[in-house]
Amino acid sequence: MQVFKCALRIMRASFVFPLIYVVGLSFMSVVLAFSAVPLDDKQSDDFERAEYVYSIIDRDNSTISHSLAEALAEGGEAIEVADDRVAIQDAVAKGHVDYLLIIPEGYEERFLAAKSAEEVPEMEAIFSYSSLSGAYVDEVVNEYASLLHTLALSEGTGDVGALTQDALAFASKQAQGTVLEGEQSASPLDQLIFYLTWGMYPLFTGITVCIGVLLYRMGRSDVRKRNLASPLPLRSLNAQLVLSCLAIALASVAWVLVLGALFFPEGVALLGAGGMAAIALVVLVFSLIPASIGFMLGMLGANTAVANSVGNIVGLAISFFGGAWFSISLMEPVVRDIAHWLPGLWYTQACQAVADLCTGAAGAQPSVLFIALGVMVLFALAFFCVGLVAAKKRTQTAEAGGQPRRRSGALARCLQYDSLRNFRSFLLCLNRSTSSLCFEGIMLIAKLRVILCAFFTSQ
Repeated sequence: MQVFKCALRIMRASFVFPLIYVVGLSFMSVVLAFSAVPLDDKQSDDFERAEYVYSIIDRDNSTISHSLAEALAEGGEAIEVADDRVAIQDAVAKGHVDYLLIIPEGYEERFLAAKSAEEVPEMEAIFSYSSLSGAYVDEVVNEYASLLHTLALSEGTGDVGALTQDALAFASKQAQGTVLEGEQSASPLDQLIFYLTWGMYPLFTGITVCIGVLLYRMGRSDVRKRNLASPLPLRSLNAQLVLSCLAIALASVAWVLVLGALFFPEGVALLGAGGMAAIALVVLVFSLIPASIGFMLGMLGANTAVANSVGNIVGLAISFFGGAWFSISLMEPVVRDIAHWLPGLWYTQACQAVADLCTGAAGAQPSVLFIALGVMVLFALAFFCVGLVAAKKRTQTAEAGGQPRRRSGALARCLQYDSLRNFRSFLLCLNRSTSSLCFEGIMLIAKLRVILCAFFTSQ
């Protein structure tokens, strides 16, 4: 197991990659899960009025003006402001009051003389710029004035004191309401599923980059030449490399699951032991996809910059089409069709299927989970096979150290078949060049697409 131990030492020396992509982005998933899926606090059934701070400058000093002050006192706090232009401006501009009402002199007399709503005299109201409570208080004042005017028209204006008392009695009445908890309120399980769904990006990027960097450093010319010259069988060498890739994937999966269990224990309790085992299986199967892509990149000789670029760009695309950031149901039909050809959507569907089966949701079927797992395994096998082809080609090079042959010679030999009479010979020659890796990869993906089409058609 010397190769496996050497791979672990290389990863310890390159700890910055798992620290950023797996550990750091996983904590970001936790923060986003708490902020994007907040749990609804249990609300009281009693209705409470909004509190506000107001001030009244009463220049009329009448019974109606006093009743206005009494009506506002039920829902707010009164602050005394001097009847001075500078004092009024300071009180409003500095935010000491949310609402300031100025009742002009002679207001009661003109109010009682009004025969319609249009003739009711206006009062000067000043709102604070820093709060919307002023608009609410103005609505309260206007409603009370309208109520008082309606009572004056119906009862008469003989006894203003009795009129204002009746108006205050009607204004103080409150409707009894009950707050009903909606059926679609978020639950701790929704937070856990969102964490796992968004965790698709750090899981994919971290595993792809770490494995790609590891295999690139293990596949350098001098290292590979020494490995091939050693008595270690080639099969054992490749097996230990694959084992090291699986170890990175397993470590990343364990970190994501343990972090989710620590921050979302209530969601884990709702899933139960069986549900968590199913979730672990889903995450593990999904991790095989970035592991196979990282293996493919390493066998193709991709350097650290290429591994980082592919891991981030492909990870972002898979997460987007998988519904990690936006629900796939909100996207256009063409986007949903494209999403079915990427593994992210199947991972999301598998996680949601486990949650539905554990909670007994309507329409939950185990077949959805099994189909999603099968499709993800097919994706992993496709990229792994491309990596195996690339590894075989590298061992057949003259240098045996991962250095590709000179393209000029290979292409020159291919161009000798100018007549293209023997197309098979031309393909065999093209197969010997380094570009055959891309050709075989495209053919393999095309075959996988045919298999998937036949599979979906049968469903």
